[in-house]
Amino acid sequence: MKIFVHPIHPERWRVERRRPVRAHREFRRQFETRLRRHATRRLDDADWALLPINLVHWQFNRRRPDPGDWILRLPGIDRGRTLVLASGDYGQRRPSAWENHAANRPYPRPYGWLDERFTLIVLESTAELFPGDIAFLPFQPDPSPLGRLLGRRGVEWTDAPRDLLYCFSGVVSYPELAESHIRGGALRPLVGRGPDYFVGSPSDAAGAYGPAGDFVPLMSRSDFTLCPAGFGRWSFRLVQAILAGSLPVLLSDGYVLPFAHRIPWDSFLVRVPERDVASVPDMLRAMPVDERRARVEAMRAARPLFTRSGVLGLVEDELRARCGSAQPRPRARHEP
Repeated sequence: MKIFVHPIHPERWRVERRRPVRAHREFRRQFETRLRRHATRRLDDADWALLPINLVHWQFNRRRPDPGDWILRLPGIDRGRTLVLASGDYGQRRPSAWENHAANRPYPRPYGWLDERFTLIVLESTAELFPGDIAFLPFQPDPSPLGRLLGRRGVEWTDAPRDLLYCFSGVVSYPELAESHIRGGALRPLVGRGPDYFVGSPSDAAGAYGPAGDFVPLMSRSDFTLCPAGFGRWSFRLVQAILAGSLPVLLSDGYVLPFAHRIPWDSFLVRVPERDVASVPDMLRAMPVDERRARVEAMRAARPLFTRSGVLGLVEDELRARCGSAQPRPRARHEP
Protein backbone atom coordinates (compact mmCIF):
# COMPACT_ATOMS: atom_id res chain seq x y z
CA MET A 1 0.00 0.00 0.00
CA LYS A 2 1.31 3.46 -0.94
CA ILE A 3 -0.02 6.73 0.48
CA PHE A 4 0.81 10.20 -0.79
CA VAL A 5 0.67 12.81 1.99
CA HIS A 6 -0.27 16.30 0.88
CA PRO A 7 1.78 19.19 2.28
CA ILE A 8 0.69 20.58 5.65
CA HIS A 9 -1.29 23.77 5.21
CA PRO A 10 0.03 26.63 7.39
CA GLU A 11 -3.50 27.25 8.68
CA ARG A 12 -3.54 23.87 10.42
CA TRP A 13 -1.51 25.04 13.39
CA ARG A 14 -3.63 28.15 13.90
CA VAL A 15 -6.92 26.28 13.59
CA GLU A 16 -5.88 23.50 15.98
CA ARG A 17 -4.54 26.07 18.43
CA ARG A 18 -7.85 27.93 18.52
CA ARG A 19 -9.68 24.77 19.50
CA PRO A 20 -7.48 23.00 22.07
CA VAL A 21 -9.22 19.62 22.07
CA ARG A 22 -6.35 17.31 22.95
CA ALA A 23 -8.04 14.05 21.97
CA HIS A 24 -8.90 15.30 18.48
CA ARG A 25 -5.39 16.63 17.93
CA GLU A 26 -4.08 13.27 19.09
CA PHE A 27 -6.35 11.38 16.69
CA ARG A 28 -4.92 13.43 13.83
CA ARG A 29 -1.34 12.97 14.97
CA GLN A 30 -1.64 9.23 15.51
CA PHE A 31 -3.37 8.53 12.20
CA GLU A 32 -0.93 10.72 10.32
CA THR A 33 2.06 9.02 11.94
CA ARG A 34 0.68 5.55 11.23
CA LEU A 35 -0.21 6.21 7.60
CA ARG A 36 3.10 7.94 6.87
CA ARG A 37 4.68 4.51 7.21
CA HIS A 38 3.35 3.88 3.72
CA ALA A 39 4.30 7.28 2.30
CA THR A 40 5.32 7.73 -1.31
CA ARG A 41 6.53 10.95 -2.90
CA ARG A 42 4.75 10.25 -6.18
CA LEU A 43 1.02 10.94 -6.25
CA ASP A 44 0.63 8.96 -9.46
CA ASP A 45 1.95 5.82 -7.73
CA ALA A 46 -0.24 6.17 -4.64
CA ASP A 47 -3.22 4.02 -3.72
CA TRP A 48 -4.45 6.80 -1.43
CA ALA A 49 -3.76 10.48 -0.80
CA LEU A 50 -3.94 11.82 2.76
CA LEU A 51 -4.94 15.31 3.87
CA PRO A 52 -2.95 15.88 7.10
CA ILE A 53 -5.81 17.61 8.94
CA ASN A 54 -8.65 16.75 11.28
CA LEU A 55 -11.82 18.25 9.85
CA VAL A 56 -13.32 18.76 13.31
CA HIS A 57 -10.93 21.63 14.05
CA TRP A 58 -12.32 23.60 11.11
CA GLN A 59 -15.90 22.75 12.00
CA PHE A 60 -15.54 23.87 15.61
CA ASN A 61 -14.03 27.25 14.78
CA ARG A 62 -16.57 30.03 14.40
CA ARG A 63 -14.06 32.15 12.48
CA ARG A 64 -12.83 29.18 10.53
CA PRO A 65 -11.92 29.36 6.87
CA ASP A 66 -13.56 26.77 4.66
CA PRO A 67 -10.76 24.25 4.07
CA GLY A 68 -12.30 23.45 0.70
CA ASP A 69 -10.91 26.74 -0.58
CA TRP A 70 -7.44 25.23 -0.62
CA ILE A 71 -8.22 21.50 -0.66
CA LEU A 72 -9.92 21.68 -4.06
CA ARG A 73 -6.80 23.29 -5.51
CA LEU A 74 -4.57 20.36 -4.51
CA PRO A 75 -3.35 18.02 -7.27
CA GLY A 76 -5.14 14.72 -7.79
CA ILE A 77 -8.35 15.53 -5.91
CA ASP A 78 -10.57 14.61 -8.87
CA ARG A 79 -9.06 11.13 -9.07
CA GLY A 80 -10.75 10.26 -5.74
CA ARG A 81 -9.30 8.22 -2.88
CA THR A 82 -8.38 11.22 -0.78
CA LEU A 83 -8.43 10.42 2.94
CA VAL A 84 -9.78 12.93 5.46
CA LEU A 85 -9.94 12.40 9.22
CA ALA A 86 -13.16 13.70 10.78
CA SER A 87 -13.47 12.97 14.49
CA GLY A 88 -16.48 15.20 15.16
CA ASP A 89 -20.14 14.37 15.62
CA TYR A 90 -22.10 15.37 12.51
CA GLY A 91 -22.10 17.56 9.46
CA GLN A 92 -19.62 15.67 7.32
CA ARG A 93 -22.13 13.85 5.11
CA ARG A 94 -25.91 13.72 4.86
CA PRO A 95 -28.19 15.33 7.47
CA SER A 96 -29.31 12.96 10.21
CA ALA A 97 -32.29 12.65 12.52
CA TRP A 98 -29.76 12.34 15.36
CA GLU A 99 -28.03 15.64 14.65
CA ASN A 100 -28.34 18.29 17.33
CA HIS A 101 -28.89 21.90 16.22
CA ALA A 102 -28.16 23.69 19.50
CA ALA A 103 -26.37 27.01 19.19
CA ASN A 104 -23.12 25.63 20.60
CA ARG A 105 -22.85 22.82 18.06
CA PRO A 106 -20.58 23.35 15.07
CA TYR A 107 -22.40 21.70 12.18
CA PRO A 108 -24.97 23.97 10.55
CA ARG A 109 -24.61 22.20 7.18
CA PRO A 110 -22.26 19.75 5.47
CA TYR A 111 -19.40 21.04 3.35
CA GLY A 112 -20.60 21.12 -0.26
CA TRP A 113 -17.25 20.00 -1.65
CA LEU A 114 -17.02 16.89 0.54
CA ASP A 115 -18.28 14.33 -1.97
CA GLU A 116 -17.30 10.79 -3.00
CA ARG A 117 -13.84 11.92 -4.01
CA PHE A 118 -13.08 11.93 -0.28
CA THR A 119 -13.01 8.90 2.02
CA LEU A 120 -13.73 9.91 5.59
CA ILE A 121 -12.02 8.18 8.50
CA VAL A 122 -14.73 9.16 10.91
CA LEU A 123 -15.96 8.69 14.48
CA GLU A 124 -19.66 9.25 13.91
CA SER A 125 -20.67 5.81 12.67
CA THR A 126 -24.25 6.07 11.38
CA ALA A 127 -26.21 5.10 8.29
CA GLU A 128 -25.67 8.63 6.93
CA LEU A 129 -22.04 7.90 6.02
CA PHE A 130 -21.14 7.12 2.42
CA PRO A 131 -20.42 3.44 1.62
CA GLY A 132 -16.70 4.11 1.17
CA ASP A 133 -16.21 5.85 4.52
CA ILE A 134 -14.40 4.09 7.35
CA ALA A 135 -15.76 4.53 10.88
CA PHE A 136 -13.26 4.06 13.68
CA LEU A 137 -13.43 3.69 17.45
CA PRO A 138 -12.28 6.44 19.85
CA PHE A 139 -9.03 4.96 21.15
CA GLN A 140 -7.53 6.48 24.27
CA PRO A 141 -4.56 8.82 23.89
CA ASP A 142 -1.50 7.83 25.88
CA PRO A 143 -0.95 9.75 29.14
CA SER A 144 1.04 12.97 28.74
CA PRO A 145 4.73 12.99 29.77
CA LEU A 146 3.69 14.61 33.05
CA GLY A 147 0.97 12.00 33.51
CA ARG A 148 3.45 9.18 32.96
CA LEU A 149 5.81 10.83 35.46
CA LEU A 150 2.96 10.81 37.97
CA GLY A 151 2.31 7.13 37.30
CA ARG A 152 -0.81 7.44 35.16
CA ARG A 153 -1.33 4.48 32.89
CA GLY A 154 -4.65 5.15 31.20
CA VAL A 155 -7.46 2.59 31.33
CA GLU A 156 -6.36 -0.89 32.35
CA TRP A 157 -8.16 -4.20 32.71
CA THR A 158 -8.58 -5.54 36.22
CA ASP A 159 -9.68 -8.97 37.39
CA ALA A 160 -10.25 -7.77 40.96
CA PRO A 161 -13.67 -8.55 42.47
CA ARG A 162 -16.35 -6.07 41.42
CA ASP A 163 -18.81 -4.82 44.01
CA LEU A 164 -21.09 -2.91 41.60
CA LEU A 165 -23.42 -4.50 39.07
CA TYR A 166 -23.60 -1.40 36.85
CA CYS A 167 -22.51 2.23 36.83
CA PHE A 168 -22.61 5.50 34.94
CA SER A 169 -20.70 8.63 35.94
CA GLY A 170 -21.22 11.56 33.62
CA VAL A 171 -23.59 14.33 32.56
CA VAL A 172 -27.06 12.84 32.96
CA SER A 173 -28.92 15.54 31.03
CA TYR A 174 -27.65 18.29 28.77
CA PRO A 175 -29.95 21.33 28.56
CA GLU A 176 -29.25 21.57 24.81
CA LEU A 177 -30.81 18.14 24.19
CA ALA A 178 -34.52 17.30 24.04
CA GLU A 179 -36.14 15.67 27.06
CA SER A 180 -36.71 12.54 24.98
CA HIS A 181 -32.99 12.21 24.21
CA ILE A 182 -31.13 9.59 26.25
CA ARG A 183 -28.90 12.39 27.62
CA GLY A 184 -31.58 15.06 27.64
CA GLY A 185 -33.80 13.48 30.27
CA ALA A 186 -34.51 9.85 29.36
CA LEU A 187 -31.68 8.58 31.58
CA ARG A 188 -33.00 10.30 34.71
CA PRO A 189 -35.18 7.36 35.91
CA LEU A 190 -31.99 5.36 36.52
CA VAL A 191 -30.23 8.04 38.54
CA GLY A 192 -29.41 6.96 42.06
CA ARG A 193 -27.09 4.98 44.27
CA GLY A 194 -27.72 1.55 45.74
CA PRO A 195 -25.69 -1.27 47.26
CA ASP A 196 -24.67 -2.51 43.82
CA TYR A 197 -25.14 0.39 41.38
CA PHE A 198 -24.42 4.06 40.78
CA VAL A 199 -25.85 6.38 38.14
CA GLY A 200 -25.19 10.07 38.47
CA SER A 201 -22.92 13.03 37.85
CA PRO A 202 -19.16 13.03 38.49
CA SER A 203 -19.70 15.33 41.48
CA ASP A 204 -22.25 12.90 42.93
CA ALA A 205 -19.79 10.03 42.36
CA ALA A 206 -17.02 11.95 44.11
CA GLY A 207 -19.36 12.68 47.01
CA ALA A 208 -20.33 9.03 47.28
CA TYR A 209 -16.96 7.34 46.76
CA GLY A 210 -14.27 10.02 47.08
CA PRO A 211 -11.30 9.58 44.69
CA ALA A 212 -12.61 6.10 43.86
CA GLY A 213 -15.62 7.80 42.27
CA ASP A 214 -13.63 8.90 39.23
CA PHE A 215 -15.16 7.32 36.13
CA VAL A 216 -12.29 4.89 35.45
CA PRO A 217 -12.12 3.39 38.98
CA LEU A 218 -15.90 3.23 38.96
CA MET A 219 -15.93 1.20 35.74
CA SER A 220 -13.18 -1.02 37.11
CA ARG A 221 -15.40 -2.05 40.03
CA SER A 222 -18.57 -2.57 37.92
CA ASP A 223 -19.70 -5.64 35.99
CA PHE A 224 -21.51 -3.39 33.49
CA THR A 225 -21.07 0.21 32.37
CA LEU A 226 -23.94 2.18 30.82
CA CYS A 227 -22.83 3.82 27.55
CA PRO A 228 -25.51 6.29 26.42
CA ALA A 229 -25.13 8.51 23.39
CA GLY A 230 -24.25 12.15 23.94
CA PHE A 231 -24.25 14.93 21.36
CA GLY A 232 -23.04 12.30 18.90
CA ARG A 233 -23.89 8.64 18.64
CA TRP A 234 -20.30 7.53 19.40
CA SER A 235 -18.94 7.48 22.93
CA PHE A 236 -15.53 7.33 24.57
CA ARG A 237 -17.21 5.38 27.37
CA LEU A 238 -17.89 2.38 25.12
CA VAL A 239 -14.18 1.77 24.55
CA GLN A 240 -13.17 2.78 28.07
CA ALA A 241 -15.52 0.19 29.55
CA ILE A 242 -14.08 -2.55 27.36
CA LEU A 243 -10.52 -1.61 28.26
CA ALA A 244 -11.47 -1.66 31.96
CA GLY A 245 -13.10 -5.09 31.71
CA SER A 246 -16.63 -3.80 32.32
CA LEU A 247 -19.30 -5.08 29.94
CA PRO A 248 -20.71 -2.13 27.97
CA VAL A 249 -24.46 -1.52 27.85
CA LEU A 250 -24.95 0.52 24.69
CA LEU A 251 -27.86 2.99 24.71
CA SER A 252 -27.38 4.67 21.35
CA ASP A 253 -30.03 4.18 18.68
CA GLY A 254 -28.67 4.70 15.19
CA TYR A 255 -25.06 3.92 16.03
CA VAL A 256 -23.56 1.47 13.54
CA LEU A 257 -20.97 -0.68 15.28
CA PRO A 258 -17.64 -0.27 13.44
CA PHE A 259 -15.70 -3.20 11.98
CA ALA A 260 -18.53 -5.69 12.52
CA HIS A 261 -16.67 -8.13 10.24
CA ARG A 262 -13.70 -8.12 12.62
CA ILE A 263 -15.11 -7.45 16.09
CA PRO A 264 -17.51 -10.05 17.60
CA TRP A 265 -19.75 -7.42 19.15
CA ASP A 266 -22.65 -9.76 19.91
CA SER A 267 -20.46 -11.95 22.10
CA PHE A 268 -20.03 -9.30 24.80
CA LEU A 269 -21.94 -6.09 24.03
CA VAL A 270 -25.37 -5.58 25.61
CA ARG A 271 -27.40 -3.32 23.33
CA VAL A 272 -30.67 -1.84 24.57
CA PRO A 273 -33.03 0.43 22.57
CA GLU A 274 -33.21 3.85 24.19
CA ARG A 275 -36.96 3.52 24.68
CA ASP A 276 -36.29 0.52 26.97
CA VAL A 277 -33.79 2.27 29.23
CA ALA A 278 -35.98 1.77 32.32
CA SER A 279 -35.72 -2.01 31.90
CA VAL A 280 -31.90 -2.05 32.07
CA PRO A 281 -31.54 -2.81 35.82
CA ASP A 282 -33.91 -5.79 35.69
CA MET A 283 -32.29 -7.03 32.46
CA LEU A 284 -28.80 -6.98 33.97
CA ARG A 285 -29.90 -8.62 37.21
CA ALA A 286 -31.60 -11.40 35.24
CA MET A 287 -28.47 -12.29 33.25
CA PRO A 288 -27.10 -15.64 34.46
CA VAL A 289 -23.64 -15.56 36.02
CA ASP A 290 -22.32 -18.08 33.48
CA GLU A 291 -23.44 -15.88 30.59
CA ARG A 292 -21.83 -12.88 32.20
CA ARG A 293 -18.54 -14.73 32.58
CA ALA A 294 -18.66 -15.91 28.97
CA ARG A 295 -19.20 -12.34 27.80
CA VAL A 296 -16.27 -11.12 29.87
CA GLU A 297 -13.97 -13.76 28.37
CA ALA A 298 -15.12 -12.88 24.84
CA MET A 299 -14.44 -9.22 25.61
CA ARG A 300 -11.01 -10.07 27.00
CA ALA A 301 -10.12 -11.82 23.73
CA ALA A 302 -11.31 -8.83 21.67
CA ARG A 303 -9.75 -6.18 23.92
CA PRO A 304 -6.53 -5.69 21.86
CA LEU A 305 -8.68 -4.39 18.98
CA PHE A 306 -9.79 -1.46 21.15
CA THR A 307 -6.34 -0.17 22.04
CA ARG A 308 -4.69 2.61 20.06
CA SER A 309 -2.60 0.17 18.01
CA GLY A 310 -5.63 -2.09 17.54
CA VAL A 311 -7.88 0.66 16.18
CA LEU A 312 -5.17 2.08 13.93
CA GLY A 313 -4.43 -1.42 12.68
CA LEU A 314 -8.08 -2.03 11.80
CA VAL A 315 -8.19 1.14 9.70
CA GLU A 316 -4.84 0.35 8.09
CA ASP A 317 -6.01 -3.18 7.20
CA GLU A 318 -9.20 -1.83 5.68
CA LEU A 319 -7.29 0.63 3.51
CA ARG A 320 -4.89 -2.09 2.43
CA ALA A 321 -7.76 -4.42 1.53
CA ARG A 322 -9.24 -1.75 -0.77
CA CYS A 323 -6.06 -1.20 -2.75
CA GLY A 324 -6.64 -2.11 -6.38
CA SER A 325 -10.42 -1.95 -6.15
CA ALA A 326 -12.39 0.21 -8.54
CA GLN A 327 -12.08 3.94 -8.07
CA PRO A 328 -15.28 5.64 -6.85
CA ARG A 329 -17.03 7.83 -9.43
CA PRO A 330 -16.89 11.39 -8.08
CA ARG A 331 -19.96 13.57 -8.06
CA ALA A 332 -19.88 17.01 -9.54
CA ARG A 333 -18.46 19.59 -7.20
CA HIS A 334 -20.95 21.17 -4.78
CA GLU A 335 -23.71 18.82 -5.90
CA PRO A 336 -26.44 18.92 -3.21
